[in-house]
Amino acid sequence: MPDVSKLLTRTDCPKREADYKRLKLNREACCAQLGVTADSLPRLLVEQRKRIELFSGKQLVLEAKKHELPGKIAAMELSFREADHSLSVLPAW
Repeated sequence: MPDVSKLLTRTDCPKREADYKRLKLNREACCAQLGVTADSLPRLLVEQRKRIELFSGKQLVLEAKKHELPGKIAAMELSFREADHSLSVLPAW
């Protein structure tokens, strides 16, 4: 018969514990910056934390695009002006 205790142990426990400690320290640091105690705040559900992480990732992407767009727009405007100038130089029929 197989050893049941080995079957019940999770192999990802060290990773989960490290993640928990990292999140707990982050939470305590944020609370200290805001001047509130961590115990006074409601606990986030896993689903809520995942959504927050998803939205923060999307925000980073949007911020990067926000900084790229003015350069892209300027390049397109320059291209349009050059094309317009090229068309105006062509002889009329």
